[in-house]
Amino acid sequence: MVIVQSGNKKANRWVWEERNLIEDFEQCFRTTPPHLIGIVVLTDTNQTNEGVIAHYSSIILMNK
Repeated sequence: MVIVQSGNKKANRWVWEERNLIEDFEQCFRTTPPHLIGIVVLTDTNQTNEGVIAHYSSIILMNK
């Protein structure tokens, strides 16, 4: 799991994120990733017991 945002500094506005999934995988697991079969995008507040509303839009995967 790669944490991209934390906290509420950017609350109430759209935030653009760009990631290199291959680099993220290699950094986490120290090996080349297998063929991609899916991704998971989530908002989690289990540890803080806070409420949250999140909206996701235009998730684009590109081969660079």
